[in-house]
Amino acid sequence: EATLLVFLGPDGRPCDQVAPEREQIHRTSKAFRVVGISRGSPDANRLKAAALGLTFPIALQRHWEVSRSFGMVAAPVAYLLDEHRVVRSDVAIGHEAIVNVSGFG
Repeated sequence: EATLLVFLGPDGRPCDQVAPEREQIHRTSKAFRVVGISRGSPDANRLKAAALGLTFPIALQRHWEVSRSFGMVAAPVAYLLDEHRVVRSDVAIGHEAIVNVSGFG
């Protein structure tokens, strides 16, 4: 199963814009799953996930270490990983690009 790896933040409106599509993909796609990588405190992320109705897993990074390993310290951005967890798309930056890379645009 492929994975849409989405970098997001608990305090950004651009990240909120793509939330409905990310959740739709998570709930309905048989082709891939959604995994979020966020920053900030666990409480801030729980509150944001609850406010937006997000049910996909969200992992927290402490000091942008995961973002830096992907060479992109920004949000929202996403990468499509294949079933072997190999990156299969260029970085998708922003709402429109993330929706398009996921095929839900």
